[in-house]
Amino acid sequence: MLGVRIKNIHYSHQKIFMARRKRSSFLEDLIDIAAMLPWWVAVLLAIISYLILHNIATAPEVTPTHLVPGQMGAFVAGELKRALALYGQYIFPFAFSIGALLSFIRKRKDEETTFSSYSKQNTIERSQSPACPNCGSHMVKRKAKKGANVGGIFWGCSSFPKCYGKRDY
Repeated sequence: MLGVRIKNIHYSHQKIFMARRKRSSFLEDLIDIAAMLPWWVAVLLAIISYLILHNIATAPEVTPTHLVPGQMGAFVAGELKRALALYGQYIFPFAFSIGALLSFIRKRKDEETTFSSYSKQNTIERSQSPACPNCGSHMVKRKAKKGANVGGIFWGCSSFPKCYGKRDY
């Protein structure tokens, strides 16, 4: 019984280990997140992040004229914020811009794939489709959404709604 339990733990450990993603940097994660968004949202985020961080980075420097021990922490925190904003005003827009570019390329690729598969299917259907009994144009395969034949396949005129011609499939 104990041997079985150890094997189950061992196998479950392998499943968990295999499901982990490889480690990536903060910049790669930011680019991945931006690439999942629509391209225009990522571009908008790039512009907004630059404007906000640039405003923080170029804020007038406050130099303490006389240092009071209780106020030193606030001064250091403010300078750290300015230093991070100084670098962030270039890093974040760069990452969002790369993500927008990847999102745009992915969208175009998906559109080309969808259009090419549709045009191939449409060409095949046109060559094998019958002529419309009313107007003579080619017919396309359709699926009934309403009525007694819901879900049924039929040939419908390609010039619908001008022509209501239909045939059984």
